[in-house]
Amino acid sequence: MSLNYSRLISTYSVFVKEIQIQNLRDPGPVIYSFSERPALRESVDYIENHVDLVETFSHREWRYWLNKGSTIRVSYDVKGLAGDSLVLAFIKGTQGLEDWKKAPNSPTKALKWYRIHGNGIKEFVVDHDDEHFIAFGNLNIQDMEVTTEMKIHSTLYDVKGAKNSTAFTPDFDAVTFHVSLFQSDCLVLATPSEPQGGVDVWEVHIVYTARWATFFLIWGTIALGLFILCGAEARGVRLWRNNQEELPLLAPQNDQAVPSAVTSYSPSGTAHPPLGSLDELGESPSSDHHLCNICLDAPKDCFFDPCGHRCTCFTCGQRIQGNSSTCPICRQPIRAVRKIFDT
Repeated sequence: MSLNYSRLISTYSVFVKEIQIQNLRDPGPVIYSFSERPALRESVDYIENHVDLVETFSHREWRYWLNKGSTIRVSYDVKGLAGDSLVLAFIKGTQGLEDWKKAPNSPTKALKWYRIHGNGIKEFVVDHDDEHFIAFGNLNIQDMEVTTEMKIHSTLYDVKGAKNSTAFTPDFDAVTFHVSLFQSDCLVLATPSEPQGGVDVWEVHIVYTARWATFFLIWGTIALGLFILCGAEARGVRLWRNNQEELPLLAPQNDQAVPSAVTSYSPSGTAHPPLGSLDELGESPSSDHHLCNICLDAPKDCFFDPCGHRCTCFTCGQRIQGNSSTCPICRQPIRAVRKIFDT
């Protein structure tokens, strides 16, 4: 962190229980706590001048934490061979800087990207609170010198309405804040506008402690939902199977709704073999009407006892008795499959 640093630290209270800020270097930074988000009402203007040698196939960078509404105005003077140029890039975030280093010649890797030579002015307006970088890249085969003047207008959070403020000292180098559940508490980490004892750069480490109960609740809810969903799916599969088992093997046919004409019954209801053959009825045994309703190949040469329905060949009839044991026409239990011997 450098001079005029003003960073808002906020988080979701449902997921974060504590925030710890550790000062790793000299005293100077101050932490302000708020019950609600402060406004960006303050601002400061300052100028930095640099003269740097950018070596071949390398870069130079400057880092700033800038809030929304801040501006950077860069005046430059590049010295090198005629036709040589530098790349000037405005980059957001540490990851953005790493991406730009891998492809410094790509305009898509930076918020703003320019190829510059000679002298000129470029300006950039910040639209989001974040860490920003100004970088010069040298893609030439010789070193180049660049002189820059950076005019920075930095917006700052108004800390006048803070509930509490805590300044780091040599004996007080860590602060822990407890985040109230369902509250909009937030912090502002700020640095002085002037060097403190010759120090104008500081370093802090921010540590977030998770509210584990929230994560356990979320994962428990997801697991319960999956359990209920799997149970409902299993019940649906069982219901579908039960419905499939209740469907008749063969649909009833009009000519089979009553016992065959060639089957006789005793007064007690016991079925007896048919009295005549197919030839006696004037029909050929090879007629499709008298083929097995299951295999459609062999003739209907059996009937089911006790219902008397004649609709299959003897082989298919035995198979039905072994599987479902019910007549495919009337669904009555099959006691026996009787073979018909036509003469």
